Amino acid sequence: MISSDSSSTSIHLTASTSTSASTASSNPTTITQSKATHVIDVGTGRGFAYNPSWVNASIGDTVRFNFLGRNHSVTQSDLTSPCTSNGGFDTGLNQFNPLNISGKFVVDFQVNVSTPLWFYCKQPGPPSHCGEGMIFAINPGDRFNQFLKNAAAQGQALTILISILGAIGNASSFSISAIDNALFNSTIRRRYSR
Repeated sequence: MISSDSSSTSIHLTASTSTSASTASSNPTTITQSKATHVIDVGTGRGFAYNPSWVNASIGDTVRFNFLGRNHSVTQSDLTSPCTSNGGFDTGLNQFNPLNISGKFVVDFQVNVSTPLWFYCKQPGPPSHCGEGMIFAINPGDRFNQFLKNAAAQGQALTILISILGAIGNASSFSISAIDNALFNSTIRRRYSR
């Protein structure tokens, strides 16, 4: 496996061929290099974490998620709602690996945009893995710290909701998701709509 943060995806060469001593033509040629593969460990022995927690990747690069430690997911979300699926990429919670065997569960994600992409672990806990900082980003620019703050706020609300719903015996994923989404989105609007 190759881990690289190469931002250059192609080399542009200008080849000149001489047809006679007085005539030269310029022929631009593009040689495409192999795209980079970025390896991300999911759920390492360091707790609830992706390692590294973000990468810069070019269109066509592959982000390879290597699942370690217990049971985690890589679920796509948004900057403002880090712990809520946006309906995009989702590995599900199918990679149970309590022995931390590297390479046992590997999922590839093909980067097809240059804009930021946001992800989290949807394991609800308690505590919420997302709320504990188990978030990941591709091309976050200078917004990763805001993503982390939003995850902590939403994760705290999710952990409280799971505890309450679990105590009354009605902790279905639908009810948790619906209530959390409504609560968090109203909290974010009040807190960050400045």
